[in-house]
Amino acid sequence: MRWWVRQWIQKRKSNGGSMFISRELRNENPEDFKNILRMSDTHFDYLLNKIKFKIQKMDTTMREAIPTDIKLKLTLRYLTTGDLFKSLEYVFRVAKCTISLFLPEASDGGVFQESSFFEVLENNTLNTSDDVVFIADDAFPLKTYLMKPYNRRNLTREQAILNYRLYRARRILENVFGILVSKFRIFERPIPLIPHKVDKIVFACCAIHNWLRKTSQAYLSRGLIDHEDYNYEITNGSWRQNQSFSQNVIKRYT
Repeated sequence: MRWWVRQWIQKRKSNGGSMFISRELRNENPEDFKNILRMSDTHFDYLLNKIKFKIQKMDTTMREAIPTDIKLKLTLRYLTTGDLFKSLEYVFRVAKCTISLFLPEASDGGVFQESSFFEVLENNTLNTSDDVVFIADDAFPLKTYLMKPYNRRNLTREQAILNYRLYRARRILENVFGILVSKFRIFERPIPLIPHKVDKIVFACCAIHNWLRKTSQAYLSRGLIDHEDYNYEITNGSWRQNQSFSQNVIKRYT
């Protein structure tokens, strides 16, 4: 006899990861709940009430729909860890094929075929202002749309000042991505989704980040961000303490 739903997945309501988060972490250790989903139970409830009518599905005679709270928990866990769908399947007892319905996968070939950013830049069809440039380091070639520092040897005063300004701009970018990656570990590795789905992932993480910044005083800890004093002395933010993590952020995103 073949089962429409595998037996171990049918135990989702009693033994799935969502039940563990709700029944044990939420009631016994709110801090662990917050660590798992990157938000408090109060924030989770508020967000769920805001979106549940948009993500809920109706039960059918063939199978029960995935509850909205499980969908949200699974999605938040995906954003905060970047786990493979197969791993999430075992944790939440939701089939990988079902997860892909609201977090669609795609092959690397599809990503490559739809990636045209370099071509757009080269053909000057991005429609940016003439005074807008991208900032890069010495590894990149100098382009009309890309600015890089001068070689450090025999710098004039003006060249040294420009290098300093570019350095400050890059530190801002490092902090932006460093904080995002420290909260949403999905950005620690390449995301195996087609570009327009990746856009949605980025927008979702930015929206959650901005929302939590405004509504949770504990979201960004003191000293997390780099600080520069009046003497131009820089104190590194705590997100840089994990050396391999910070180097990965700098290499990948700046």
